[in-house]
Amino acid sequence: MKKKKSMLILLSLCVIAGVVSGTYFFYFTRFCIPFIFAVILCYAASVNAAVIIYRYRKGITGKRLNRARITAVILGIPLALCTVVTILDACGVGTIIPKAMTSVNWHTEFSFQEDIKSIDMDSPLVKTEGFVNVDEAETELSFYNNEPIERAKQELGDDSRGILSCTRAYDKTEDVWRIEFNRQDSVTHYAIRFATVYLSGRGVTLLIVYDE
Repeated sequence: MKKKKSMLILLSLCVIAGVVSGTYFFYFTRFCIPFIFAVILCYAASVNAAVIIYRYRKGITGKRLNRARITAVILGIPLALCTVVTILDACGVGTIIPKAMTSVNWHTEFSFQEDIKSIDMDSPLVKTEGFVNVDEAETELSFYNNEPIERAKQELGDDSRGILSCTRAYDKTEDVWRIEFNRQDSVTHYAIRFATVYLSGRGVTLLIVYDE
């Protein structure tokens, strides 16, 4: 009886770990395949543990319970790894989860020509040369990964450490990306835009506009 009770406690912890870790990874998915797999695995492990708890309480035995146990073992090891990563990341320890930006929009369009008309090209806050990204990427940049953001961040140097959030948009007509970076205002503590990076469809930097 004591062994059964210990098992139910362990399975209950698996349910909690699965839900918490799955939700945490879901927050960071951004269409990144490894994170999506982690979400599915954590939720699957959580559901399976809940099923075993239910079968234990109902007194179900035999092959049905054994299959659930085998599945629990298979899912348990990667769930444990995901849970460790979640705990370390929540404690601020460097892990595989990116912490620099807290929000990214999904699919947004804009007009590069309209933006150009509103920009004072003679302003000292506008940079038109001396870029890091002068070579094209091997493939077209996509909304389904963070490559547009990562390439744009390279242009900011040390300033990229202070990024609080960012938004991205794409001009299909001109084949141009616009990545806007925000950081926390030291006085108001609100997010303020401090740099906008324009990239070609292949990741070559075209223009940078600083807001301060």
